Amino acid sequence: MFGMAGKNGSDALGLDISVLGATLLTSSTDPSPSPQSENGDRYLSGVEDTGALLQDDNDTGEIEGDDPTIIQSAETTGKKSTIPEASFNLINSIVGAGMIGIPFAFKEAGMIAGILLMIGMGILTDYSIRLLIRLGEVSGTTTYQALVYHYGGRSGYILLSFAQFMFPFFGMCAYSIIVGQMYPLVFTVLFGETALSDRHLVITLMSLFVMVPLAMKRDIAGLARWSLLAIFGIVFLAVVLIIGGTTVEQPVDRGPVPTVVEPNLVQAIGVMAFAYVCHHNVFLVYESLQDANEKRMAKATHASIGASCALMLVVGVVGYLPFGAATQANVLDNFPVDDKLITAGRLFFGMVVMLTYPIECFVAREVITECFFAGGLTLRSHILVTAGICICVLAIALLTNDLGLVFEINGLVCANILAYSLPGFLGAVAFRQAAWTDPERWKPTLLLLFGAAVFFIGTVMIFLEQVGDK
Repeated sequence: MFGMAGKNGSDALGLDISVLGATLLTSSTDPSPSPQSENGDRYLSGVEDTGALLQDDNDTGEIEGDDPTIIQSAETTGKKSTIPEASFNLINSIVGAGMIGIPFAFKEAGMIAGILLMIGMGILTDYSIRLLIRLGEVSGTTTYQALVYHYGGRSGYILLSFAQFMFPFFGMCAYSIIVGQMYPLVFTVLFGETALSDRHLVITLMSLFVMVPLAMKRDIAGLARWSLLAIFGIVFLAVVLIIGGTTVEQPVDRGPVPTVVEPNLVQAIGVMAFAYVCHHNVFLVYESLQDANEKRMAKATHASIGASCALMLVVGVVGYLPFGAATQANVLDNFPVDDKLITAGRLFFGMVVMLTYPIECFVAREVITECFFAGGLTLRSHILVTAGICICVLAIALLTNDLGLVFEINGLVCANILAYSLPGFLGAVAFRQAAWTDPERWKPTLLLLFGAAVFFIGTVMIFLEQVGDK
């Protein structure tokens, strides 16, 4: 089966395990389009061949040697995936630690609205994935980067690079915050009240002695093998929530349950977008598919989005119902400190998060390398860039414990760009010659408008909420 580390993510390991982002390593290949497909000719008049991305003229874009940090494509390895295997790869790119915030999204949106939103976001994600594949076929491009440069030029490529850096960066912040929320409680159960009960000390120690040393590695191929752990972790989380939710004492501020709709519905979209995003791996999955075509990829996409949506609905409902309005961004924080099953869940899930952290760092570092280090990173620059990223992450994690805010910002901005706004823009540009009655024109336009509306309304509401809290 085609090997791939998975949000999420966005999203990376889902949280994006989802963002192993191997496409970043192949983005320097020549994006010049092959001859346009017969169906694409009528739409592409006036679209110029953009040539190589941001390379120097002498840069061939080839990757020399057998670099173990590079996930080989199916074209290189000769391995091809069946539709079920391709579906699994996409599921692996979606499910992850970001799903721990889905119950919080249901609280923000209201349970009924949250369920409808989760299904609706799944439909939009399914469409945007298929749109990217369609555009790749029309333009002859085989990576997200090349596709964006083909239709959006240098400005589009810079926007994509920004989103591809900030998405894993905020993911690392979220994971550090999760570690600081979970492990002090685990250590309190194991050793009683000690210095290890302080979140700041735990985040610092786990960062310096576990996450950062793993992030310093140039070869993360071994970590990619832990991708199955993310899916198992989410299933285990669902089981823990189902069992724990039936026995936990309901909080006094639970409020009426279920609710229909709540004021923070747009922010809930950000949390869901963070969980759903997997678009950085779409072209790798497509390339790995046996007898790849749009119809077969659509089957794999439908299956993976459907399964991921069902799993997120289960986690969302069983995590939200016991706590209602008191549901926290990390739903495990709602449970008692001394609950043995929940303690096991915290311990295991924290381990998943710490193994995901270096994969996210790898992607963020590769974006910086692609943009600023044409010759690649020397050992010294590798250490400095990695240290710089991790220090910034550590500072943010120590300054804030608001996991929900990190989820919302990352979803509304970065995941939104990667999964909705940018694919919608690319489709609107590619099919701009079509009649407005043609779905290939109005569907991408609506996707773009959705992404833009969510971004502007969501960021304004977050700003007002933060100002109001102060």
